[in-house]
Amino acid sequence: MTPIRPSDLGDNISMIPEPAAPRTQPGEFVEALSHAIGSVDQLQTAADQQASALAEGGGNLHETSIALAKAEVGFHLMTKIRDRVVDAYQDIMKMSM
Repeated sequence: MTPIRPSDLGDNISMIPEPAAPRTQPGEFVEALSHAIGSVDQLQTAADQQASALAEGGGNLHETSIALAKAEVGFHLMTKIRDRVVDAYQDIMKMSM
């Protein structure tokens, strides 16, 4: 059995690995947070519309209940995320340089 040498692999193979791409791009967190806030806002708006339609005598009680529950869960999730971001910011501000 003969060992494989780098020259046997051809010129296409580089012995130096490519540097890993950064995991996040500048502004990616802000975009993700803005998208999440927009999604929660859409859930709230849809729930409000369905509740208004139900109050006017139309709509479906079951679908309205589901929409309200989705909006509530989304709002609680955004509240938890906000609390975590504020806590992280406060921890960073407490660090000495």
